[in-house]
Amino acid sequence: MAANHIIRWSYLALMACTLWVMSSGYSNEPTIKVKRTNNLSPEFMVPESAVDFLMNYTGYTYTNEARTAGRRFFEGEIGPRVLEMIDQAATHIILSVFLFDSFYSDEAPKRDVVKILTRALVDKRRTHPDIHIAVILDPSHRAYGRRESKSVREFREAGIDVFYSDLISGLKKASLLGVREGLGHAGRLVDTLTFRVPGKVVSGVFSKAPLPIEFDGDPVTLEAAYNGFLLKANHRKLLVTDTGNGAFEMMATSANPHNASAFHINSAITVKGEIAKYTFNVLREDMKKSADLGGNYVHWNLGADRAYRQNYFEQNFPELKVKVTRESTEIPLHPVYTQFVSEKFLPEKIIALINDARPSDKIRIQMFYLSFRPVLDAILNASEVVDQPIRILLDANKDSFNREKDGTPNRQVARFLLNQAAARGGKIEIRWYSTHGEQNHAKTMSITNADRNHYILTTGSCNWTGRNMDGVNMESNLVLRGAQKANGSFNQLFDLFWSNSDGNEYSLPYEAFRDQTRGDWKWRLGEKPFYYSTF
Repeated sequence: MAANHIIRWSYLALMACTLWVMSSGYSNEPTIKVKRTNNLSPEFMVPESAVDFLMNYTGYTYTNEARTAGRRFFEGEIGPRVLEMIDQAATHIILSVFLFDSFYSDEAPKRDVVKILTRALVDKRRTHPDIHIAVILDPSHRAYGRRESKSVREFREAGIDVFYSDLISGLKKASLLGVREGLGHAGRLVDTLTFRVPGKVVSGVFSKAPLPIEFDGDPVTLEAAYNGFLLKANHRKLLVTDTGNGAFEMMATSANPHNASAFHINSAITVKGEIAKYTFNVLREDMKKSADLGGNYVHWNLGADRAYRQNYFEQNFPELKVKVTRESTEIPLHPVYTQFVSEKFLPEKIIALINDARPSDKIRIQMFYLSFRPVLDAILNASEVVDQPIRILLDANKDSFNREKDGTPNRQVARFLLNQAAARGGKIEIRWYSTHGEQNHAKTMSITNADRNHYILTTGSCNWTGRNMDGVNMESNLVLRGAQKANGSFNQLFDLFWSNSDGNEYSLPYEAFRDQTRGDWKWRLGEKPFYYSTF
């Protein structure tokens, strides 16, 4: 009898635990773990109303019949949306960007986007003192040394913490030998074994040893040169905010809040939902790594005491629970599947999307840099499949922050693609964005086929080059599947740029910047495994 009672009570206890787990809402929701780099998220389902495509673009209007005089105009959607997201945030804001300064500006900016965004974040913090705001920057922002910009000083004074991403761990080596990465890992091992005492002494000496050059008005030190030799970047451009009641929104964009880039052509996707929480957790991991390294990897706000720093992530930026929609009752009428892709998964995803091309698909690509051979091969293969030519709108690589460039790599790559497509019977058309000092900085592709309800759209920070796609830089894109409205928004603008159909000039024919050199050595040497170039 005693044994029967034990069995009966054990059974009841098991049933009670099962019911409790089911009622908690997490029985069918596995824990989604993220890493600081190299993430391929699940596809998060959202209604189409939760997704937007945004673009900044320029055009040129000629003011005389001879087309010898004219003016450039600018249309911008991304900046106002960023300010709107900041304004609507209730408890959290994380911004991760590559360039956030006046670097490369030779004169006072016509649009001071740095000042505008700095003021928006500082004012938000001062009017909402309970909100948690963090900014993640590339180490170039501190000139790879100990520079503190005016924006960073304002952030710290307002209670905003600033993190600088680690470019050694979790990324591939930036050169054939990887000497700088090896030295970095060895130095960290020595620091761990010696409680960082020798490292602090050496770092202190290097930080005060000047070189006869300057970076944005500040002297370059041996420490800065050593760190800059990594030849890597946190190239991401991400914003995550909460919209109240535990809901979050994110933006992935190609745009830097950078004065010299204020008039560049850029694209962005915003999404509300669980994918924003997923991205929040990815950025949180990046912040944690910087906090663990300490020193120049984090500039705490001026009021941060020891207790604040020790409990920072538990109290200010706790990990968010992320779920994937599974129940049939939760599926929206017109679902859009959204995915966060970063680092080594980017080429896999992009190539897979292109390789899936069907004859009646229309492929449109607008790109700042295009040179990664595996992607070029995928484009060429798809060009033999599609009925209509793959259209590629490239930057001519002639302007770089008031400096003239020689067209590498895009002009050589364009010639290669057209020659290869002609030899293989493929269909590719190429035009150049008509720039006047600005850059066609977008990194966007759409694949459209209404007959099979196929709507693909991707954008973000990633240029299609080896340095960007092969896990050397920190990069991130959003990929949308089924986003008919967002896909159509990009296609409509792309077709306008391609055809100049409203009478303004957006693009020029291939012949305008046809490559006149022989051979492909310039862009090939800039690719894997050499990476001699920063493109």
